[in-house]
Amino acid sequence: MTDPVRYTISLENPGARRFSVQCDLPAGVVQSVEFRMPAWIRGSYLIRDPAKHVFELRAWRGDAPVSVQRLDKSAFMVPAGEGALCIRYRVHASDNSVRKAFLDANRGFFNGSSLFYAPVSIADAAFEIRLQKPSDPSCSEWKVATAMTAVETDAAGFGVGFRRVVGSSLRTGQVCPTRIRGGRNCA
Repeated sequence: MTDPVRYTISLENPGARRFSVQCDLPAGVVQSVEFRMPAWIRGSYLIRDPAKHVFELRAWRGDAPVSVQRLDKSAFMVPAGEGALCIRYRVHASDNSVRKAFLDANRGFFNGSSLFYAPVSIADAAFEIRLQKPSDPSCSEWKVATAMTAVETDAAGFGVGFRRVVGSSLRTGQVCPTRIRGGRNCA
């Protein structure tokens, strides 16, 4: 597979406290695909069960909807078929800690493990995240802070494309970089 598995995160309405996520798999995937969301996050090995915050899960191949078969609380299967596969879902984002996901009119934060269902059979594929900046004028100064490698930014410096997915986190909002002792940048 040469095309990356692409996740698009929409911040269309930050005040609603939810992320909209779209996962696009290239047309080469024709077998059934199992998707799984981790039950933990890096550095915190308690079961966090972020999948319980997912709602409105749907799948398409081209313009045709396809069935989604739940396997357990954090996994589902999409049947084999022709063409590119698109998965869409929303995630409640009201956990104001570093463990899950948060989004409001001031800032947003997520760990990949709290937002992304990963396709199990192609876990070694290239992955890319695309972030859609909110259209709300009060969010016009938002920036992105992450350790992920940026592949693309817009004219205002808002990161819209990143690599490395599940093990990384991302913060957006009015990011004010500071320098702490030891020379590391943080936001």
